[in-house]
Amino acid sequence: MNQFTEDLHNVVAQILAGAEISDSEIFKELTIEPDFYKVQDQYYGGNGIYFNSESETRFSLRSKSKGVLYLATTAFTGLKEFYQDAPLVETEDLEKNCMAVIQAARTIKIIDLAALAPHLKTPLGYLMGSKAVYEDTQWLAEVLSHYADGIEYLSQHTGKTCIALWSDTVDGNGMLKNISVTPLIQFSLNGQSTQAILKSKLGILTL
Repeated sequence: MNQFTEDLHNVVAQILAGAEISDSEIFKELTIEPDFYKVQDQYYGGNGIYFNSESETRFSLRSKSKGVLYLATTAFTGLKEFYQDAPLVETEDLEKNCMAVIQAARTIKIIDLAALAPHLKTPLGYLMGSKAVYEDTQWLAEVLSHYADGIEYLSQHTGKTCIALWSDTVDGNGMLKNISVTPLIQFSLNGQSTQAILKSKLGILTL
């Protein structure tokens, strides 16, 4: 049974219009300094920014009026979101798959899902559940896209912060900037190679 009804627009409007919302930290701003991480299947000419309007993922929009792009706040979460439950990764994949490092190019307004969920009378864990909840989460994303550039949520795999952003252009219309796109076989962070991060942080072996 669906958690949200077609009346979700009105429900969210009433929540966000409430006087107490200013103190609830539902709205946040991404600043231009921190690095965000995204693993992609190939180099794509050194471009890590692509808002996919055809996506059928957790926070893609039901109407497809805007594309979605997912970012992680840690490199190991980006790796886990991409490889998920894979017990091992082959060297061939590390040569082909790439780590995109991306920053905000302007202040980006987002909604904190953990802060919003209690007002929706919905358990946060439900929203981070299996694909069976995607009909609800995509409808929620559709509604929230009228109020913010994206949503902050916790990775189902690592519990670390992730961001889903929405844009009506594939390049984000100046929202983000590429810092680097590096084949995983060459990527390192704080002296740790991709192979070391996979093993130490995620228990994923490489061949």
